[in-house]
Order: sequence, then structure tokens, then C-alpha cells
Amino acid sequence: MSRAERKAETRARLIAVAREAFQHQGFEEVTFRELARAAKVSTGAFFGHFVDKSALFEAATGLPAPDPVAFLERVAVVCAGRGPELQNLAEDAVHLRRQLIGR
Repeated sequence: MSRAERKAETRARLIAVAREAFQHQGFEEVTFRELARAAKVSTGAFFGHFVDKSALFEAATGLPAPDPVAFLERVAVVCAGRGPELQNLAEDAVHLRRQLIGR
């Protein structure tokens, strides 16, 4: 197996492990060390493929990593207007909660 093939295999293994961990444990609960250990790679190899856990989350899910600060800023803006966006806000909150806690 070539170096490029081994690198692609390692990346795919990290993504598969991360997808499972994020789904069951949630973004906040999983550490990059746990992900590296589960994928049977060093933490150095983890960072050779991904800048941080957020980048791995995005690669594994196709979604941006949860950003609670931006979400809370949005809550403040939308609630101040008290418009029909409240239903969308409620749906976003449920989605974010699922991402953060894995359920």
C-alpha cells in the first residue's frame, strides 16, 4: 500500500470513528485524544489530517461544528423582534441540542 493510500485510509478511519462518537456522545463530550485512540492513530496523526475537532466534525457530518456563542447571539436578536422566527428558533435549538448531547 502506498503512502497516499495509507494516509487516505487513516483519514477515512478518523471520520468513521468521529461520526459514530459524535452521534452517540455529542460534540462537546468527545475529545480529540479519544477519537485518535479509537481510530488507532497518534494525536500527531490526528492533527496531520485535521486542524482541530471542529474540522473533523465538519468532515464527518457535513455540518459546521456547533457554535453555542453564535447561537446565543442569534437567540438574542430573534427574541428581541418577537416575530414568526420563533418557530424556526425552536427547531434550531432542538437541532443544536442534539448535536451537543448526541441524542
